[in-house]
Amino acid sequence: MDVQYRAHLESLRIDQVRWRSFVPEHRLVRPFEPISFYSGWLIVGKERVAYLPERDMRQLGHIQGIPCSPPLQCPDFEEIIDAWAHWNDHVVPPDSREQHMSISGEVVDGYLDWLHQYSHPYLLHTSRRVINPGILHG
Repeated sequence: MDVQYRAHLESLRIDQVRWRSFVPEHRLVRPFEPISFYSGWLIVGKERVAYLPERDMRQLGHIQGIPCSPPLQCPDFEEIIDAWAHWNDHVVPPDSREQHMSISGEVVDGYLDWLHQYSHPYLLHTSRRVINPGILHG
């Protein structure tokens, strides 16, 4: 079965992929497959792309934690094929898989600070917005 998935995924073009959250309502339509927790590299046509679900666990209906750094070096095609063949050895850690969201967008303490410092440093919290003092004192 895994070989069929891989062959199908490798034949897809980027414009043929549609992403859909696996929130509880969607799981009634399409059951969640454990292989969705695979974390590593995929081959898309002649491209190698990192698939890192731990960086967006909210899409899978789980509490978003602070992810580890993404891999800096891209493995060769044979290593990717081997990892895919043994996908169960390359999944998001159990503690991240067990934390289901109770409210939409739920994150662990410290995640938003991490997001603004490392992942999206140019996004500003509204509470941190600098207000022109001249506006306050007219």
